[in-house]
Amino acid sequence: MNARGPRQLKPSAKLALVLSTAIVIVGTPSVVHAIVTGPQAVPTAAPTVSLIQAILVGFGYYISQSPWYFGMSFFTFNRPLVAGLCVGLIFGDPAQGTLIGAAINLVYLGFISAGGSIPGDPGLAGWVGTTIALVGNLSYGAALALAVPIGLLGTIIWNARMTVNSAFVAMADRAAERADVSGVILANILYPQLWLFAITAVPVTIAVFLGTTFIGDVINSFPAWLLGGLAIAGGILPA
Repeated sequence: MNARGPRQLKPSAKLALVLSTAIVIVGTPSVVHAIVTGPQAVPTAAPTVSLIQAILVGFGYYISQSPWYFGMSFFTFNRPLVAGLCVGLIFGDPAQGTLIGAAINLVYLGFISAGGSIPGDPGLAGWVGTTIALVGNLSYGAALALAVPIGLLGTIIWNARMTVNSAFVAMADRAAERADVSGVILANILYPQLWLFAITAVPVTIAVFLGTTFIGDVINSFPAWLLGGLAIAGGILPA
C-alpha cells in the first residue's frame, strides 16, 4: 500500500483533462446534431476540381497511409486536422480547411486501431471529407455528417490492403529460403507500396476529379446494411 496517499495530478495533466472534457462536452451535441440533421448547405452550382488538385489530394491520402517519414505519415497526415490544413493549402484556403478538418476530427477523438482492425478511416474522412466540404462550401455540420460514411468506406481500402499484403509475406518467405535478398526487399517494400498507391491515390484522385456530386452518389448508393457490414468486417479482420 502506498503510504503517501493518492497521487496528485500535475498542472499540465489537469489542464489536459479540463480541455479534453470541454471538447467532448461542446463537440458531442454538435456531432449528434450534424448526423441527425444532415448537410445544412447545398451548393447552387456543381463545384469543380482541377486535375492537379485531385492528384495532390489523392497523393496526400496515400502518404497518410504509408510508412514513410519513419512512420510519421500515419501519425500526422492520417489525422483529419492535419489533412484539413493540407487540403486547405491545395485549394488556397488553409484557414477554412483547418477548421473543417478540426470539425471532422471530433468524430475520431477516440479513434484506436487495435489488433489490425479499424472502426473507420480518419485519413479518408479527413482528405476527402474536407475536399467535399471546402469545394462545395458546406457547413461544419455537413462536414461532420459526411465524415462517418466516408470513414466507413475507408475500411474497404484497409481490408483490401491487409488481404493482399499477406501474399507479399509469402513471397518474402520464399525469397528468403532462396537467400534472395533483393526478392525480400521487393516483397517487403516495393510491391506493398505499389499496391497501396493503386488502392489509395488512384481511386481518390478519380473520385475527387469527377466531382463532389459523384462521391455523394457513391455513398448514397450503398445500403445501410452494407455500411454496417464494412464496420463489422473491420472489427473481425484480426480473427
